[in-house]
Amino acid sequence: MTTLWIAYAATGHEFAVQEQCEALGLRAIAPRRVDMKRLPKRRRAEAVESAALPNYVFVWADAEGWHWLRDCKHVRTIMGVGKTEEMLHIAPYLAEVQREYAARIAQIEAGQRLSEYEPGDVLEVMAGQFAGRLARFRRMVEGANDLPMIEAVLELQLLGRDVQMVIDPINARRAAE
Repeated sequence: MTTLWIAYAATGHEFAVQEQCEALGLRAIAPRRVDMKRLPKRRRAEAVESAALPNYVFVWADAEGWHWLRDCKHVRTIMGVGKTEEMLHIAPYLAEVQREYAARIAQIEAGQRLSEYEPGDVLEVMAGQFAGRLARFRRMVEGANDLPMIEAVLELQLLGRDVQMVIDPINARRAAE
């Protein structure tokens, strides 16, 4: 009888644990997500794959297989999960994460540009006359020289309305909430 086990892996080694388990013949899932991050000295955000649930790998193993799981490199601890918890909580979560991951990958393969911010995100302006102020992200726009710029709304009442501004992505970052 196969049981779901949750393996707690060392940080950053979730995918390696998944590969080790699959090499042992065990079914394993380390949920993945795709984030858009601007790496240092890059103008555009790039797709970066990371663990959706850091440190956790879900493994289905029988009574003998869990002993192999315990001996995998980078596995710190393991915990068995009952059928009820698996069906009510874990299975729907894994299905949703895999659906979101597949949708992001399909967008990337289709050549669509993805933004590192979602409309409505609060950004902190780092330079310029509005440095230190908070603005709401609206969308990414392409400039005349094909460089991406951020279009945002600064919630500063000036002449009775909010100020719309265009910011260089290097001069903005997500505000701490």
